[in-house]
Amino acid sequence: MTDPHIYAFGAFQLDAQQKILLRDGERIPLHPKTYATLLALLEQRGAVITKDELLGKVWPGTFVEESSLTKNISILRKALSNGHDHSDYIETIPTIGYRFVAEVRQPTNGEAVPMTASVFAPDVAATTERLSNDEPVAASPVRSRRSWLVAAGILSFGLVLLLLWSFRHPRQPNDADAVRKLYTSGRAFWNQRTIEGFRQGLTCFEQALTIDPKYAPAWAGVADSWSLLTEYDFASADEGYPKAKAAALRALELDANLAEAHATLATIKAYYEWDWSGAESSFRRALELQPNYATAHQWYAEFLAGQERPQDALAEIARACELDSDSLIIHATEARIHSMARDYDGVIAKCQELLQHNPNFAEVYSYLGAAYEHKQMFREAMDAYEKRSVMMGDNTPTASALRTSSIRDVRDYWEKRLRLEEVKLYGSPFATAQALAQLGKVEEAITLLERSCTKGNASVAFLKINPNYDSLRGHPRFQSLLRRAHLMP
Repeated sequence: MTDPHIYAFGAFQLDAQQKILLRDGERIPLHPKTYATLLALLEQRGAVITKDELLGKVWPGTFVEESSLTKNISILRKALSNGHDHSDYIETIPTIGYRFVAEVRQPTNGEAVPMTASVFAPDVAATTERLSNDEPVAASPVRSRRSWLVAAGILSFGLVLLLLWSFRHPRQPNDADAVRKLYTSGRAFWNQRTIEGFRQGLTCFEQALTIDPKYAPAWAGVADSWSLLTEYDFASADEGYPKAKAAALRALELDANLAEAHATLATIKAYYEWDWSGAESSFRRALELQPNYATAHQWYAEFLAGQERPQDALAEIARACELDSDSLIIHATEARIHSMARDYDGVIAKCQELLQHNPNFAEVYSYLGAAYEHKQMFREAMDAYEKRSVMMGDNTPTASALRTSSIRDVRDYWEKRLRLEEVKLYGSPFATAQALAQLGKVEEAITLLERSCTKGNASVAFLKINPNYDSLRGHPRFQSLLRRAHLMP
């Protein structure tokens, strides 16, 4: 008969009763929440367990950020690989959850369970040794009675405190759980980085706020949704950024130390207000409050790249990847940072690696297409842009026909790119200006940029480093444009 409390896999053994994990008989210290994460995965081994389910099991009735779960998974992977980063035991199901994939064996009751004495406290170890030699062990009635009295006293005191707290802080557990689930679902949609994902995420955050209007993280979610809807050109700057700023400020009214809201304000200061020093201060404040907030490191990396600080940008995105190794958008941003550093071969290799894990993540195709473009691999670039457009939900039959048509030469490619901005659902004046510049129409390109460089367009932040503007850099009007955006003294 198997022992339901023992889980053996590879060189490891978890004892659910004693709450210990062993590797070859040696104890591996784990934080209680990390241990609870592993146990939840083992209990549903072979099946996908969603992030929401794991959060509910490990932190029942309590709101925590998804990053806490990601950190636990990262710690587990390191513990199960003896300090080396691999995930043979735990599989990530992108945007959904995780699965324990290794074979698990539960020993029979009569089967020996290897443990070392160092696992136990000295008196327990001695007792175990005597038991193994069939020696009788007599319990001390005095120590037993004293232990019960101490335990009863602690329990009574704890119950009194719990009752006092519950009278002063009444809560509705079902509502709290519903709010947390809506928030978690909203973040999952938001992380898809598609127009539909942003809208569904926004709906989840707003539903959470109808239940609890004072739930600060949901206000931060609303702010992030409007911010990225605007950044991705799915909403106008005059509509999206003011809504994002109002929601972020409301979140900070409710929780002045909410790192998510400070990070969102940083992006608004940068892209909507051109307050570059204020943006950096807000990024630093977010990371001071929550040093392990991977998204803040990601956004800060993009900001630093636009400020022509490539080494700082690479360090920040590396830290983001370390903190959230499962995040597709963070790894996609890593590719983008390398693209800004003009490492196009590295970008292509990184994007192809990411697409092996999830071929349906639209964001990656943007950076892959740009890298192909700069290497003059125009057929591959158009194919990547076509996939991105279909997945983002902003494709049209005319645009698709242009992208899939034959490409004669460099000029033909850029003429098609110019025409695409006219027929796309969400055309970009900056993409149009890039095509004009590549076609040698310098004055037209600069005139369009002068009209389009208004506060609220995130593309302004990258004017100094975008390779497609190289032919414009020495032009006095382009330099004047940079000074207008406070990107040059």
